[in-house]
Formats: sequence, C-alpha cells, structure tokens
Amino acid sequence: MKVLFSIVTLIFLNYTQAQGDFYTVLKKNNLQEIEKKINQLATNKESSVNNAYLGTLLMKKSDFLKDLKTKIATFKKGHQLLEKEISENQSNTEYRFLRLAIQENAPKILKYNTNIEDDALFITKNHYKLNKGLKIIILEYSKQSILLNIQ
Repeated sequence: MKVLFSIVTLIFLNYTQAQGDFYTVLKKNNLQEIEKKINQLATNKESSVNNAYLGTLLMKKSDFLKDLKTKIATFKKGHQLLEKEISENQSNTEYRFLRLAIQENAPKILKYNTNIEDDALFITKNHYKLNKGLKIIILEYSKQSILLNIQ
C-alpha cells in the first residue's frame, strides 16, 4: 500500500482535535507515530469514530510489517473494524472516504476494492456536508486519486 495521504495539507479549522491528530499521523507515514496513535485509540472509550480511525490505522500499519502472516492479520483486523462502522453508519461520508483511500492504495492481491466506485460517487455527492477541515483533506486527496474527482 502506497502512502495514503502523502499530499494532504492539514488545516485545523472547524474540525476536532481528534480528527486533526488522526490525519496528522496518517499523513506522516511513520510506523512509530501510527503505533502510538493506535495505542491511544485502543485505550479510548469505544465509539464509532474511534473504531473507524483504529481500523484505518491498523490497515495502514500493515504496510510497514515484514512478516506476511502478521501483515495480513493486521490488515484484516483493521478491515473488520472499518467495515463494521461503515455498515452501521452507511451515510457517514468520512468513513467511506477512509475506505476509498485504503482501497485505492491497497495491493490488488488483497481484493479490497469492491466498494471503490460506489464510495467515490457517494463522497462526490456528499462531501459538501462535512466540516471545512475534512472538505480540504478530501479535496487534496482527490487531486491524486484515480476515481475521486472533486472540484
């Protein structure tokens, strides 16, 4: 999996510190920072957003792991967390954006790309409802995305 958000410029206007911290860690592409944030999320009170962020970071972490068995197990654990939250919150644009970003960058061998076109369409139609910070993150990501085209 390539760098998910290597081009994202974070602007901390109108979105929560938790979101800011999460996207900062995701952007850094640093295993130690990812593990630190995973540990923090794992000790937080369980919530939908916490699970979605934890799932995303676990899938991101799998990119750094050397042992194939551990890599796949870590990816699957993250996948299960994110998919559970999306199934329970199907209209959550941020969660679908996270899935799209992972799916666009996941190795094809994982076959994790079945929702990619639906998510791109959903995000394109609904991103305007998000806070300014997330709108900017999605706009910046769309500049390098193959499927997501936001003007």
